[in-house]
Amino acid sequence: MRLVSAAVDRYGPLSGFEPPCADDLTIVAGPNESGKTLFLEGLLRLLDPDVTAHMDPGPRVDGSPVGRVVVTDGDDRHDLGDGTTLGDVSRIEPHHLSTLFVVRDGDLALPETSAYYTSLVEYLGDVHTSEIDDVREGLLETGRLTASRLDLADREYDTKTAKADADALAADIEAYVERSTTDGTDDLARRRRALRAERRSVATALETQETARELATLDEAASHLETYRTATETIRSTDVDRETLDELRTLSNDAEHASGRITELDDDLDRKRTALDRHRNAVDRTRDRRTELAQREAAVSNVEAALDDYRERRDPSGGDEATEAFDSRLALRRLATAAGLVGAGIAGGVSALVATAGGGPGPVAAVVAGLALAVAVVAWASHRRLAARAAESSADEATLLRAARDAGFDVDEVTEIPVRIRAYRDELDGVRTRVRELDERVSQTADRVAELEADRRAAVEERDRLRAELEATLRDADVDSIEAYERRVERVETADRRRSNAAVALSTELGDPDETGSTGAADRESVAASPNHGAKIDRWEAALADRRAAVDADGIEPDAYDEAEHERLGSRLDDIDAELADVEAALDDHRDRLDAFERRVGDLSLPPFVDSAPSLQARTVDGLRAVADELRDVSAAIEDNAELSRKAIEVLDEMRDAEERKAAALFAPDGPASETFAHLTDGRYAGVAYDPDAETISVERADGAALPAEQLSKGTRDQLYFAARLSLARQVLGGRPGFLLLDDPFLAADRTRLRNGFETLRTLADDGWQVLYFTAKPEVSERMADEFACTVHEMEPLSVPD
Repeated sequence: MRLVSAAVDRYGPLSGFEPPCADDLTIVAGPNESGKTLFLEGLLRLLDPDVTAHMDPGPRVDGSPVGRVVVTDGDDRHDLGDGTTLGDVSRIEPHHLSTLFVVRDGDLALPETSAYYTSLVEYLGDVHTSEIDDVREGLLETGRLTASRLDLADREYDTKTAKADADALAADIEAYVERSTTDGTDDLARRRRALRAERRSVATALETQETARELATLDEAASHLETYRTATETIRSTDVDRETLDELRTLSNDAEHASGRITELDDDLDRKRTALDRHRNAVDRTRDRRTELAQREAAVSNVEAALDDYRERRDPSGGDEATEAFDSRLALRRLATAAGLVGAGIAGGVSALVATAGGGPGPVAAVVAGLALAVAVVAWASHRRLAARAAESSADEATLLRAARDAGFDVDEVTEIPVRIRAYRDELDGVRTRVRELDERVSQTADRVAELEADRRAAVEERDRLRAELEATLRDADVDSIEAYERRVERVETADRRRSNAAVALSTELGDPDETGSTGAADRESVAASPNHGAKIDRWEAALADRRAAVDADGIEPDAYDEAEHERLGSRLDDIDAELADVEAALDDHRDRLDAFERRVGDLSLPPFVDSAPSLQARTVDGLRAVADELRDVSAAIEDNAELSRKAIEVLDEMRDAEERKAAALFAPDGPASETFAHLTDGRYAGVAYDPDAETISVERADGAALPAEQLSKGTRDQLYFAARLSLARQVLGGRPGFLLLDDPFLAADRTRLRNGFETLRTLADDGWQVLYFTAKPEVSERMADEFACTVHEMEPLSVPD
């Protein structure tokens, strides 16, 4: 069990701490109040939240820790959390964590009473064996059994020996009877005659099969030789190879790619040429419009000048507002003239009425009439001048409108002329800009068309070159396609494989045809690679002829060979020879075995409570069966007497073993607790033992003296308890290494004991244990770390917020 990652992200004031988890002895050093104890508490609660029930004192922090723990068990990896605890994936229960796998300095203080030692042993199981021993001894006497193995003992009348002799003799007789029945011992002589006759027949048939096999082998070699010759001729007559085929395929693929490129370029050219025509048509239309507008430019300029003169004559200030003011003044003059005449008429009428009435002409009316008449005269004179100017302006306006219409403007009023001129100027400027833009676009598109045409010519040249090279290669090979070339390559390769296989077979059957005559595996593999195929064929033909001449067929045909029949005959001949030897030996042995069985039956000495007296009544197989049955009855009588006692004792032993096994493992003289304690004490103490009767732990000094634990010094008792905990941890893990979390367990140790403790920890680490040692002692993080090659990780003091 290993810690791969042990990170406490938040636990009280501790945050973001993750020590290295190497498979070795690691020292995590830091001053007091740096969070070492908080980290251990948080890690334990992350491993298994139920550990809080076993903490004494309880946790320092009320809230649950936040972090992540990853452990491995062999090849299995486990992420703890989200309901998964260490107990779910291992044998380590919550009470194991706080009492075994975490060791603090305070944990090493042992109580002075024996109750502690009793509870320590009871952790592995209660041991109550005295009553079991009393009952067991009585059952041993009743069943005449041995104390340890529960076998029959020679207690009175040699019971164990008598049963063993009877069983052994019965087993021997039964085995012999079974074999004799199978072998037909009673008819061995007849069996021997039949086997001898069969052997002569099988030997003759086997010799025929071997001759036929030799002939078949030679025919097969001749077939291989013909294959070798034909394949050689095929290879010589065909000049093709796989490399050239790959080059042909490459040329074909490249030519196809070039054709595809040409197609793509043709499509691009069509699109670009169409766009070029479209741009040229547009520029032509735009240029025509520019020419049309430019032809009117002089006339438009004249209209602009005439418009400016017109405005100057109407009103020096110029503008449409001046023209409107002139028209208003003219209308006002007309109105003033009419008003003056009307006023003069009214004043004259009033003066005439007054005179008629006899009052004489009124002076006021006369004055008014005069003034009105004067106003009318002045207004009329002013109107005439303005009207003359208006008539002149009308003539100028008509001239200006004609000039505007001649310039191409469709206008009815002078006020429309400036608007049309501005529209004309804007259109002319826009057309000229558009012509420049279209000219640039035509130039760019034409350049692109030229590039595409050049690319297409290059692609066509590359395609034609590739096709020419492909056709030339095919023409040199006298084929019209790559497929035909490939078929020839495959035919040559097939011929080469057939020739190689035939060469290996010929070398195996007729020998390697080189000058050394070697037929080793490496030589056979090199036969097909040799270029002197003609010489090889000649030598194999000679070897084949020599082999044929050496065979005396005598009318035997090759097709008479049957491999299965040949194998069957050979196997049968071996079986017959072995069976004949067995029959010959069995005939001699049978008589000797009957004599021996009869003597052994007569020599049996049975206990008096057995009533049967076996004897060999007939020297036959049936007689042997009868005496074997009698011997089995004797053995059963003895066994029945012991069986009930044995079953009861086995139950008691299982109970005893279950109770004592754990304590014995922990406190055995050569157990892990004794070994660790001896090392920690630098050999001053040799072992640890537990007395279940006194319920105490004792230690054995190097001089052999035994001492109870309460007589040890505090430092030695600390070492004793540390050794016991390591042994318990090993017990929980089934003897496999695991991890230990140590919080300054050797805080009170002197330098010698500290060094002994680290020697033990180094041994544990070398044996596969993972040890994390938390300490505030500089002596540990400096001297011990350097001496025992430990990894050191430094912790900083906690920063607690105000």
